[in-house]
Amino acid sequence: MDYTYANALHLGERCYKEKAAKGEDPCLPALTKVSEKYGGVSEQALGLQEIPLELIVGTYSEGRSNAFAANFMPLMDLSTEFAGKYQALIAAHVKEGIRDPIKVYEYLHEYYVVEGNKRVSVLKLFNAVSFPGEVTRLLPARSNDPKIQAYYEFVEFYRIAPVNFLNFSNPGDYQHYLDLTGFSADHLPKEDDLRTMKGSFLRFQSAYRAQGGRELKTLTDGDAYLIFLDFYGYRETLDEGPAEIRSGLLKIWDEYILRTKKETEKVELVTAASEENKQNILERIFVPDKFLKIAFVYEKTPETLAWTTVMSLDDST
Repeated sequence: MDYTYANALHLGERCYKEKAAKGEDPCLPALTKVSEKYGGVSEQALGLQEIPLELIVGTYSEGRSNAFAANFMPLMDLSTEFAGKYQALIAAHVKEGIRDPIKVYEYLHEYYVVEGNKRVSVLKLFNAVSFPGEVTRLLPARSNDPKIQAYYEFVEFYRIAPVNFLNFSNPGDYQHYLDLTGFSADHLPKEDDLRTMKGSFLRFQSAYRAQGGRELKTLTDGDAYLIFLDFYGYRETLDEGPAEIRSGLLKIWDEYILRTKKETEKVELVTAASEENKQNILERIFVPDKFLKIAFVYEKTPETLAWTTVMSLDDST
């Protein structure tokens, strides 16, 4: 791997072109834009945390988003001051490592950088796993949206087990995970327990991705981990190494495929239902519910009516 700004720029430009070709936003998401959908109603200071770099997905303001592609790689030209500072940061990281914590907002279990965009970019270039940051949580407005419900369950879960590496998709998943671990508001995990939870997940994640888990787009790594625990148990798998986890995954891989298929069909069903509703609306507007039937009553037979006789003469000419 060539750890230079030129290579980082190449990765950024390639991502930009791929995203643009798909009609997707090729630049880094900005929290000020992302939060427009659900809003932000309050903030909570969470202090210094170790943040999984893969959960750092954007920057805070739109003004900084255009400097990076969606994969957090830079887009500024090689001749810019930005490029010089970036290359100096690479050199510093190689020599002694990046040390100063970043500042981020957490929103819907994803992180947006307020200070330290270049640091995050360099760390991602080096495939770092995590980095410390001062975190402020931005809470969205509550609603019946499943995504919001699942997120607020994560917020409640975080009060019991303050870990940020687990990302479940469905309402009820965080409580289900707590049930499997045996922890609750009355039985809080200790620091050793939290480290054990993290280690168990990371070992699973490594084996799951090596098996091809990244290709199962509708499942997060957390979703896959929860399925694994349903089959094998939490306490029962704490001491398992990579080989044992991989063996367990192979035995239940069809279950992952089935879950992925169900989620895909669910999306397709919703889309099809939406199209059907559109058609039904058009039919209700333009097609009457009942057909109008009309009958003609004549005083004479058709052969003796004057107007039919005239029509017959006209047709013969």
